[in-house]
Amino acid sequence: MKVKQIAFGSDHTAAVLTNGEVACWGYNADGQCDVPTGIGPAVSIAVGGFHTVALLEDGSVVCWGRNDDRQCDVPEFTDTVVSVAAGEDYTVAVLANGSLVSWGDNRYQRDIETRLVFKQIELENC
Repeated sequence: MKVKQIAFGSDHTAAVLTNGEVACWGYNADGQCDVPTGIGPAVSIAVGGFHTVALLEDGSVVCWGRNDDRQCDVPEFTDTVVSVAAGEDYTVAVLANGSLVSWGDNRYQRDIETRLVFKQIELENC
């Protein structure tokens, strides 16, 4: 089977294969490499410090591994998820409507909804 996408953290790696299956390997003390059975085809993967996040073909999100900061407690979304990312102990999703949702550790004010500011940049001579 060929690899479609790969992501890696400090101690574990995850990949989405061309058939949509997820493969994980590396350090597994918190179950971050124990891919849940029965998850439908994945389209992308993200790796945090000790957790793994899969975006599935139907737009849903599945997280597994360490959950001490609720980084694997996937919230209900108001729209379809189109992209996921993971940090040390938090997770972020981009929704189809362009909004962002984050969950997990908020120690460094990672609450995107109250912190995100967009600034238009004018490019000259490009």
